Amino acid sequence: MQRPTNGYAYFGLYAEGNDAPGIKEGINEKGLTVVTASAGAIPKQTREAQPGKGSLISTLLANCANCDEVLAQQDKLFSQRRPTFVMIADRKQILMLEVGLQGRYSMRAVKTGTVVHANHYLDEAMQEFNLKTNRSSCARVKRIADLLQAAPRPFDTAQFASMSRDRHGGPNNSLWRTGTNGCTLSSWIVETPSQGAPRLRVLIANPNQPEELRQYVLDNAFWKKPAGTAAFQAATCEGAYERHLQGICTNERDALYWSWTDALVKTDRHGRILKRLEVASHHGDLCHHQGDVFVAVNLGAFNRPAGYANSWVFVYDADTLIERARHPVPEVEHGAGGIAYHKGRFIVVGGLPEGVNENYLYEYDEKFAFRKRHVLASGYTLMGIQTVAFAEGAWWFGCYGTPKVLLRANPRLQLTDRWEFDASLGIVGLGNQRFLIGQNNKRPNVGYEGQVAIARFTAEKGLIFE
Repeated sequence: MQRPTNGYAYFGLYAEGNDAPGIKEGINEKGLTVVTASAGAIPKQTREAQPGKGSLISTLLANCANCDEVLAQQDKLFSQRRPTFVMIADRKQILMLEVGLQGRYSMRAVKTGTVVHANHYLDEAMQEFNLKTNRSSCARVKRIADLLQAAPRPFDTAQFASMSRDRHGGPNNSLWRTGTNGCTLSSWIVETPSQGAPRLRVLIANPNQPEELRQYVLDNAFWKKPAGTAAFQAATCEGAYERHLQGICTNERDALYWSWTDALVKTDRHGRILKRLEVASHHGDLCHHQGDVFVAVNLGAFNRPAGYANSWVFVYDADTLIERARHPVPEVEHGAGGIAYHKGRFIVVGGLPEGVNENYLYEYDEKFAFRKRHVLASGYTLMGIQTVAFAEGAWWFGCYGTPKVLLRANPRLQLTDRWEFDASLGIVGLGNQRFLIGQNNKRPNVGYEGQVAIARFTAEKGLIFE
């Protein structure tokens, strides 16, 4: 279960420990279902060389309540994606998405009948992307179409479960594969009636493990269960770094992102490095939103009067850390140092000249058009604000100083609380009044090593470490 800070709760099936970890199928609290298949008709190396965004499944589940909402924003959602196949469904229709190369995609909406797909392009307009022969995919498409044609109507979960285990085509060409060209590891069957709660049947068949069958009724009680973000725990970032930690964020599922001033690092939940990128100094605090990582960057001087800073927001693909865009934010006149997102707006924070007895919060829309500078009546904090996050219905700001302080503001960005607590190297909300806090220490002749620790909120002391 995932409960994004901004968006719908969703439940998904994830892969771990392979070269393509992450969510593979999911359904959200509104009943929108998303399943995917790899575009095996395009060589893997060619697919991965495409500059498009990842994290499509979680973006759809967190932000769309139904297929009509997907259709209304399809260009925004799909024109910058890497090759893939996605089937999307709600109570009323099924959408079949095929994404090719160079931003090409096709979408088919079906309100009655059946839709089948596997790992090659079926839409006539997308046939040019079948760059290699995929006999297995062709055999599987024909087989499932034949089974659907022969099956009595209306369909039910038991029929689909039986079809999913079909081995008519042998080990490599069946719906349930056990051969050398890939093995089937799961089935995901959602039954969505016209009225009432959806039902989910998941079969997990991990190698060298007993099969697990799990069945769920996705009613109101199910969606009230705690979020899976509790899976984030204390962890140590692999490696040592020349410069200190500036901030952390998560994708709210399975990855941590660490900004090390001149290095950007993606790790799994346990701190094992997945990607590392050398970047310009000074990369500051960062946030994740809809498949991208946004970093506050200052290429000039901090904490000086206007005219000395060179403030930007750099955008990276959350899967690959490939740079996607740069947005100038010159309004952040003392140096951009941190960024967070909530409900259609980014808040950028940063440096502060000595003696200025208030902090400044700079608001931008999703295209980084400047909206407003907010004044935070915080008093002077050393070098301004270092980190920022929105969680538990409030804005949180980590600041340097002796002692270091944590500020809290309401959704209108009005200061409500101030505590002695060090969140100046990163703060992320996990839900249920728990937070992930960035830390580091410097070892002589080694460099900086980073950790995240768990803190929880108390009304008396603010955050305390567990």
